[in-house]
Amino acid sequence: MLKMSSKINLHVGAAVFAAIMLAVIVPGIFICRGDRIFSGVGVAGISLGGLTEEAAEDMLRQAGVEPPDITLRYKKSVYHPKADELGIRLNSTACAKAAFAVGRNGGILHRTASILYARYNGADIPPAFTLDKNSAKAYLAALAVRVDRSPADARLVEEDGALRILPSAYGLKLDIPETLEELSAAISSGEHDAGLVVLTAEPEVRESDLAEIDGVLASYTTAFKPYQRDRTHNLGIACRAIDGTLVKPGQTFSYNKEVGPRLKKYGYRDAPIFVNGEVEPGLGGGICQVCTTIYNAALLSNMQIQRRSHHSRPVAYAPLGRDATVAYPSVDLKFKNTSDAPVYIAVSMGTRTMTVVFYSKKVPGREVVLATSGRQVIYAKTIHRVDPSLAAGARIVEEPGLNGYRINLYRIIKQDGRIIQQELISKDYYRPQKRIVAVAPAETPPAHEE
Repeated sequence: MLKMSSKINLHVGAAVFAAIMLAVIVPGIFICRGDRIFSGVGVAGISLGGLTEEAAEDMLRQAGVEPPDITLRYKKSVYHPKADELGIRLNSTACAKAAFAVGRNGGILHRTASILYARYNGADIPPAFTLDKNSAKAYLAALAVRVDRSPADARLVEEDGALRILPSAYGLKLDIPETLEELSAAISSGEHDAGLVVLTAEPEVRESDLAEIDGVLASYTTAFKPYQRDRTHNLGIACRAIDGTLVKPGQTFSYNKEVGPRLKKYGYRDAPIFVNGEVEPGLGGGICQVCTTIYNAALLSNMQIQRRSHHSRPVAYAPLGRDATVAYPSVDLKFKNTSDAPVYIAVSMGTRTMTVVFYSKKVPGREVVLATSGRQVIYAKTIHRVDPSLAAGARIVEEPGLNGYRINLYRIIKQDGRIIQQELISKDYYRPQKRIVAVAPAETPPAHEE
């Protein structure tokens, strides 16, 4: 009889359990198939129960949920941008989708339990935010001005006749694309902190690069007229571009590479230049003087001249045959450091003069001398142009003309006073410029006039 009773109780219990499950699960199956968010479900304290997913999205969009502010860090530097500066906004679509998903994931028991729990205990979903990358990129670009730092090359300075090396320093550059990824990941995961991705930039010249340098190989100075303001301004730009350049053993120096294109966006102004022997205004006018000064210092430092062009006419700031012209990118000054030690180029500019100094490892007893030979004057011819408007006997010089020249430049290397090398550097020809004179029709010009 006891066994019979136990079996009956088991059947009754199973029947009751099945009835309860049917009472809960069956309604749940139909409820889960509805198009409404379940009761008790909300986002950021906003109740969304009974709404469709689209209606919930509209409600969240209008609710104006405040996004959190983000802290950006790099080592000891901390930045606190406002959320709207980064374009952080509530992702109402994702939030509504997450709310609608409550009670609709997993098995039937799990879904039913989720529905009941939300109804009687509430289910508040943390808000999800999104980042507007254009806004964030604009903020980071402005922040980069504060973060970025150009690397500082080691520098050589001369104080009281002694050389001193100023140390180099690494530069910093904010990696905006990578920082955007870090920021997006932090916001997606609900974090309020993100790290700035900052790259280090190495200096080109280190203290060790200058360690061998012990003195001056050569220096050269040229004079300029400070009242020619635009020309003087251009000189300053080119001087700053060259100052501190290091030419290592075996390397070739290129003036155009170091100075770069002469454009207005780099600060260059119009100033007089030579064009086919004529003086015309040109962007960057005057920087040939910097080139000429460097050329002479390079000659006196026994650098191997690889490329050099002279002007179409003599210049006032350098001896005949020792000038150098440039035009970006076709006409350049290049020389190679064929010594075993690096050469450091220092350029300074005073009120009326500029000086280029080549520092390196000195060779005791070494002397470099420049000499010219074969100087020849090519006199300018005079061309008469008949001008009917002139009175009889009148003469007007329209073009003053300019004599031309031929000249050869040699470099002589001496060791302890004895000549050990002599080389021809250049054979220059400066074309004469014609002298043009306007005369009256009645005047008969002489057959030849110098």
